[in-house]
Amino acid sequence: MARQKLPSPENWDLSDSVIHRWTILGAAPSASRKGLRTLIILVCWEIWKETNARTF
Repeated sequence: MARQKLPSPENWDLSDSVIHRWTILGAAPSASRKGLRTLIILVCWEIWKETNARTF
């Protein structure tokens, strides 16, 4: 898989909701889409576990 240059932060599309960002991923190539969704879910899971560890 060839590396692609990521756009600089000033060119990023700002969206207000997670749902909107999730649907934007549908336009990405299949391999990229799968990897990005996995990354998002893993980050959310780690945040959830950390929150629970601090609360309970």
